[in-house]
Amino acid sequence: MHRRFIEASGVGHPAGLIETLTRQDPLNQVLDVRSTICLLDPADWQRSEVANLPTYQDQIELSDVLVLNKADVADADTLSRFAAWGRELF
Repeated sequence: MHRRFIEASGVGHPAGLIETLTRQDPLNQVLDVRSTICLLDPADWQRSEVANLPTYQDQIELSDVLVLNKADVADADTLSRFAAWGRELF
């Protein structure tokens, strides 16, 4: 079994990409889409002008797994708030 990660930022709307990969020939014949992962930068996650963008929200809502990228540069309070926020989503 081979695994592929598709980093799709800038490609288009996340729902459209998932639809293309799972429902359109020939891709749906050769791909088995499993979990979707959303990487979030703590600096962006805390900025309302980014966090409130519709595409940003859609990426989060369509994801099965949220990962806080650059966690090594985030302070403990940000990590704690992110974990609590993520638990509330699911």
